[in-house]
Amino acid sequence: VASLRSTTTTASGVITYPYNYSKINRKSGVLQIYMVGSLTGLAAGAPLAASVDGKIVAVGESFETPAGMQFGIILPPASLSGTHAYVQLFAVSDGSTLAPLASAGR
Repeated sequence: VASLRSTTTTASGVITYPYNYSKINRKSGVLQIYMVGSLTGLAAGAPLAASVDGKIVAVGESFETPAGMQFGIILPPASLSGTHAYVQLFAVSDGSTLAPLASAGR
């Protein structure tokens, strides 16, 4: 993330179940790999990127539902290898410019 260009945006997001990234219980056999949540200020189809501990690990796009604008990105299980993680969601513009939308964990 640090090596990519960054910008600001008026858009924002909320990650559902953010506490699942603060305490990862690998022994439970359940990992919150499906990072989901809501968005404001973005149109459907907006490119998104997800990072875990500062590394981009997955991409996706926003989509419209009856409840409003949403996102859903599957994180690679290996990216959640510790007992806690810091996840971030970014809007992507120009292919490599990131604007932070939401974060959770650590």
